[in-house]
Amino acid sequence: MVTAVYTILILANFDPTRSFGTMRRTQRILKGLTAHGWAVSAIYERSRTPGDASEWIVAEARSEVVETDLDYASVELLDPTNLAEIRRKESRKAIALDKVLKHSAPDCAWMPFPSHEFVSWALGRRNQAKLVREAGIPLVLDVQGVEARLLQSPILQFGSLTCEIRAVCRCDGAVFVDRYPWRVFADFVPGPSALIPNGIDTDFFRPGPNDRQETVTFVGRLSSERGIWTFLRAARELRGRNIPLVVAGSGPDYVRALRFCRANDLDVRFVGLLRPEDLLTVYRQSMVIANPLEIDGVSLASLEGMACGTAVVKSRDRSGDDLLGHGETALLVKRGDWKSLAEVIAALVDDAGLRKRLAKAGRAYVVENHSSTSEIDRIEKFLERVVR
Repeated sequence: MVTAVYTILILANFDPTRSFGTMRRTQRILKGLTAHGWAVSAIYERSRTPGDASEWIVAEARSEVVETDLDYASVELLDPTNLAEIRRKESRKAIALDKVLKHSAPDCAWMPFPSHEFVSWALGRRNQAKLVREAGIPLVLDVQGVEARLLQSPILQFGSLTCEIRAVCRCDGAVFVDRYPWRVFADFVPGPSALIPNGIDTDFFRPGPNDRQETVTFVGRLSSERGIWTFLRAARELRGRNIPLVVAGSGPDYVRALRFCRANDLDVRFVGLLRPEDLLTVYRQSMVIANPLEIDGVSLASLEGMACGTAVVKSRDRSGDDLLGHGETALLVKRGDWKSLAEVIAALVDDAGLRKRLAKAGRAYVVENHSSTSEIDRIEKFLERVVR
């Protein structure tokens, strides 16, 4: 708990139906710091995605709302129409930020910095960072990726990396969610930096009583960088095994994924984007959670699945230094290798003993290393360093 009342301004894209780790992490931080006595202000969006964004904001937080026509459930980030709308909503957020800064002086500002930040940064978010710096307020970036695979062009990837380095060089502190970005960027941060992985509510995400584990499940945004195509191609390799397959999530590749399943005669059940209580049921009823990310890091899907007592298969990080130990808490496969993914899934389906061992070790690992309580405590201590 803080011994003084600190104030923090959180700049984020709050949207209740987004399952993205960036938004869920920011929501945890907002609620956690508020519970610890911080005075929190937030600038968030109300998008066309169905749902009420107000449920993401705690009553104690002062907030400014920015309207946007984006529908995050199916948005194509690089679509020209969406780029124009991103520019407009980032400009509106800058106006809202200027309004807040004229009437208050927060002790620090928190800005999520995901792996596709190149797009938003180039279209206006850098102006928001500039306003914060000109007001003399320490700016902390929450860095959640590097060189996103959603930018297929090497030129765009280089531009993204250059943009990210420039932004990190101008912040006052940075928190890194994953090891690979931490190793790439940490030396560029002029102030303090720390590696603070995602946390989850391990009291909520926990094994259920007498749940039947029957399915192999993909949980995440339906887009290439989240590995949906690696999963579906692995499913094609598993035809004839009579393994129930489930996809939980939404995204720009939803229609293409349905067509792929029909064209390849795959019996895959798409359940859409789920609320936490429904997602909990999906985790508990899964034999295996497949999380073949095309980007670095341990996603919430892996951590939540492990916390629920489900065996997890995940793609390896580029650094080769994964937080999850292969054969200890999870099974790891080469990124994009759907044949290896299919082989590992089949092995887990056939070996209940291996699933049980991984599930037990995975649950223990998450409870010890990734609780949301510990995550908030570490972030709070870091922010106190920046403020002082």
